Amino acid sequence: MATHVAMRNIALTQELLRLLELLRTHHIDALTFKGPALTSLLYGNLMFRLFGDLDILVHQQDLLRARDLLLAHGYRLPLMSEKQPSEAEILQHGHALHVEHETNHALVDLHWRLGGSLSPLPLTFEYLWQHQQSMPLLDTSVKTFPTEELMIYLCVHGAKHFWYKLGWICDVAALIRNQPTLLNDTFMDRVKAHGAERMVLLGLLAAKQYFGTPLPEAILRQAKADSTVTFLLQEVHQRLFVPSPDTYEHIGPRLYRRYLQLRMRERLRDQAPLLLAIMNSILRPTQQDREVLHLPPWASCFYYLVRPVHWLQRRGVQWLQNL
Repeated sequence: MATHVAMRNIALTQELLRLLELLRTHHIDALTFKGPALTSLLYGNLMFRLFGDLDILVHQQDLLRARDLLLAHGYRLPLMSEKQPSEAEILQHGHALHVEHETNHALVDLHWRLGGSLSPLPLTFEYLWQHQQSMPLLDTSVKTFPTEELMIYLCVHGAKHFWYKLGWICDVAALIRNQPTLLNDTFMDRVKAHGAERMVLLGLLAAKQYFGTPLPEAILRQAKADSTVTFLLQEVHQRLFVPSPDTYEHIGPRLYRRYLQLRMRERLRDQAPLLLAIMNSILRPTQQDREVLHLPPWASCFYYLVRPVHWLQRRGVQWLQNL
């Protein structure tokens, strides 16, 4: 098993270097993060961490050119439904394109922004490129995120997925171990400016709780002053180690995820898109609503009145069943 992981990691790293060189020769600036770069940076050895895909960040204006370049060199887009999204829809609503190599089956996520449309991380490509750090990878050098922004990204990414992988928390602990002076006032000021204070505090506290990572007293006081961080840390523990129905699971898994995402944001302007998404989940009619009550086309607007009643009825039954 260990030999297989080692061979796979080396093969993926070599493929990453091939792609970065391909982009460079076509004058496309690119940063790599997660995967091989993160493993080498945090643990100093490509064998110490399992990774399954390759992540590359390019400028939005270069995205389609980078995609076409990969498609011309052995990659293909995943099979999708008959209705393919337009390029405008891809750029507006997405944050990464997923492609797979036809023969070696390497998976590549080609990013043009970090986070999704509902929870974007305000780290622009221009800023990251300007403050990039170079690091050795096998027999060459690659460009990746600056250390502070890497920590912010790791915490935001983990929070986005509710830290369901203990390895993500281990990565945060490893970065703190490698950069013991990182967690200073300047760093936390930058975190606050990005609107990521609660998500970063959650990641730092999780590293302390599960890996004994020492944290500055100022950060511990800051986290203790926010009861929501404590609540979210309990949620992380529940999902990692105590698999059971969540307290709010009766309102629906997707809606509950939105609720947790809402709790992770401390600024109203960041909460607003999530609130709209929650309202949309409750109020927007679905095909299931149309099957419950058949209305003529001219009366379809009344589905917006039926939808909340149907939603409350269905969730209420689920809630009673969980009692």
